[in-house]
Amino acid sequence: MAQRYEKEMKKADKKNIIIKYKQYLKLEKSLSANTVEAYLTALDKLFAFLELENIHFTTDVTLENLETFSAGLRDIGIHPRSQARILSGIRSFFRFLLLQSLSSINMSKE
Repeated sequence: MAQRYEKEMKKADKKNIIIKYKQYLKLEKSLSANTVEAYLTALDKLFAFLELENIHFTTDVTLENLETFSAGLRDIGIHPRSQARILSGIRSFFRFLLLQSLSSINMSKE
């Protein structure tokens, strides 16, 4: 019972964070609707990978996990431009998490 409750709480947290991230993209970053959707689609791909690996996206993910995800995009034959777009969305998400103090991972290219 406790595990089910914890899992439901994580889902709710993820849903709330995604809603806030979407608002951040639209209101603070002034991105187009197409760009927002592309970034959210990139997150879906990342979340599917993390779920398969049993990694929680704010507390357990490491830069190494994200590098493995990135390598996986290449391995399955995703075009380099599409890879760049996906990774751009994921970098944006982790910058948002840093701003919200929900992650310590800095994926900036600096």
